[in-house]
Amino acid sequence: MTKKIKSQINDSGVLMQPDFHDGLLLGFNLRKNKTVELILADVQGNEFTITLTDVLKIKADEFRESNIVFDIGLFAIKECSTEILEKLYNLETKSFVQKIKSIKENEHYQVIVITPSFGCSLIALFHEMKVSTERLTS
Repeated sequence: MTKKIKSQINDSGVLMQPDFHDGLLLGFNLRKNKTVELILADVQGNEFTITLTDVLKIKADEFRESNIVFDIGLFAIKECSTEILEKLYNLETKSFVQKIKSIKENEHYQVIVITPSFGCSLIALFHEMKVSTERLTS
């Protein structure tokens, strides 16, 4: 059974609930409809799916058999640091990043940043996020 979870984000933009610190990024699915499903487990082994809709850009580096999460940050695009967007777009120019931030259609977009202790780092630019539980089937 899948259950939608109310997420909590602190003042620094770090996802606090559910708490994925020292949990795992198990994988992700890229869908044709610009949806991305991130499959994570907390430190107790409970599995969750973070579904991102209307994904404009995603970048994942260093995916391995064990991807330990340090933290997950969520930012409105206008509040997102230039450095994060430069990494997402593989850029060395700040003018393009400022253009992305200033486009009216992008004002409701958000950025998720998964910072690893080990393994995969992930950045995505998306419109909406939903967190749900996922029951494992044997």
